[in-house]
Amino acid sequence: MDVTTLDDLQTREYWDSRYAQEGAQMTYDWFKSWPELESHLLPHIGDKSARVLELGCGNSTITPALYSLGFHQVTSLDFSSTVIEQMRGKHPEINWVEMDIREMIEKDGELGGAASWDVVLDKGTLDALVAEKGSVWDPSERVRENARREIDAVLHLLRPGGRFLYMTWMSRPLRMPFLERAEWKIEVLPVNDGNGLDYYLYVCTKHGEASVADAAAAGEGTP
Repeated sequence: MDVTTLDDLQTREYWDSRYAQEGAQMTYDWFKSWPELESHLLPHIGDKSARVLELGCGNSTITPALYSLGFHQVTSLDFSSTVIEQMRGKHPEINWVEMDIREMIEKDGELGGAASWDVVLDKGTLDALVAEKGSVWDPSERVRENARREIDAVLHLLRPGGRFLYMTWMSRPLRMPFLERAEWKIEVLPVNDGNGLDYYLYVCTKHGEASVADAAAAGEGTP
């Protein structure tokens, strides 16, 4: 299904229609697949007891792959009821939540409440929220508000020491204005196999005591 306008990427209707047309057996990973990302993501997720929340999961293979590796406290969230039903049918062992990420603070009780997650993953979801026809250097207030609502919610949900792992093809000048906050430190890591477009992993670590992910990365957790 073609995108009529970039604004379509921010609507349930577009995604419900797309997933319905693709069918329940379809899987699709934006940017890069799990085998390409595993070595980049796992060091920042850490201990298998970590609570991991994926935002805008779609029909990605990331959380099923993590679950198969022993990360059993994973939750996948998307605002498309169609894809959540499809993925729940294929992987009932995983927790699937239908929710708009812009409403996560108001509905945090459905996600365990504030400061309850060690890792939050985003692979292209923020990109969809800030997509618009205008200049990427001068985003509209609507786009800025979309980004604010997601990042506010991520900070609300992360434990002290927890990490927001954001995968995108957009470089530092275009994404740091959305991500920079006093509450965390940010490391930008290139993800490039030399065969195509450059991608970036933004590792945003919330200030405070170490989480499960931090302890494991330091060799203090149980693998």
